[in-house]
Amino acid sequence: MKLRTFIQFVAPSVTLMIALMAVPLAITFYLSMSNCAMELELVTVQQSGPFGTQEVVTQLAKVGTDGKALQVCEFVGGEYYRKVLGFDAGSAEKTAAVTSAKPANEFFAALQFTLIYTAATTPFVLGIGFLLALGVNNLSNKLKGFFIAASLLPFII
Repeated sequence: MKLRTFIQFVAPSVTLMIALMAVPLAITFYLSMSNCAMELELVTVQQSGPFGTQEVVTQLAKVGTDGKALQVCEFVGGEYYRKVLGFDAGSAEKTAAVTSAKPANEFFAALQFTLIYTAATTPFVLGIGFLLALGVNNLSNKLKGFFIAASLLPFII
C-alpha cells in the first residue's frame, strides 16, 4: 500500500480520535493546573415571608460590566495531583502510609480495588466468552445468525 493511500485511509479515524479524546484530555489537564473561583461579596437582602420581612446577609457573585460573574484564577501546578496521591507537603506520615499494606487515601484504595477486581473478573469473562463462542460455532448455520444477533443486541441497544 502506498503511503498516500494509507494516510487517506487512516486520516479520518486519527482526526476523530484526536478531536474526541486527545483534545478534551489536554484541556482537562490544563484546567487541573489552575484553581478558579467566583469573586463573592457580602450583601444584605430583604426577604419577605408570611410573617413579615427580615434582612439576611448572604454571599453573591460579583458581576462585571459584561454581566458575567467575575472569577479569580490562580496557577496551582501539580498541587491537586500531590494531594490525591498523598504527597502534599508537610505530611510525611501520609507519604509513609502510602507504602504500607493498607492504602493511605481514597485514590490508592480505589486503585487497589480496581486492580483486584480486574484480576479476578477478567479470566472468568474471557473463559465464558470463549465457551459461548465455541458453542455458537458448533451450531447449525440457521441458528448461528439468531444467536449472534441476540448476543449483539445489548451492544446495539
